[in-house]
Amino acid sequence: MTRIILFLLRMKLGVKKNERFQFDNQKNKEDYYYISENKLYKIMWRDCKVTERRANVSLNWLLDPECKIVKLGGH
Repeated sequence: MTRIILFLLRMKLGVKKNERFQFDNQKNKEDYYYISENKLYKIMWRDCKVTERRANVSLNWLLDPECKIVKLGGH
């Protein structure tokens, strides 16, 4: 079920699997997100260190018409 939801979410946002993106209104412009086959991840840059973790983003926000993203490309 999760894979189907993430597939549909990728279609709504217009991103490919593992394609990096940022939210239009996010505060930290160094962080970015991507959707793998079974999870939404957040990549954070802090003090020259990269941390990858599951994103804590509400499904309601992701489905909201006001949710806009900026594609960064790449895989």
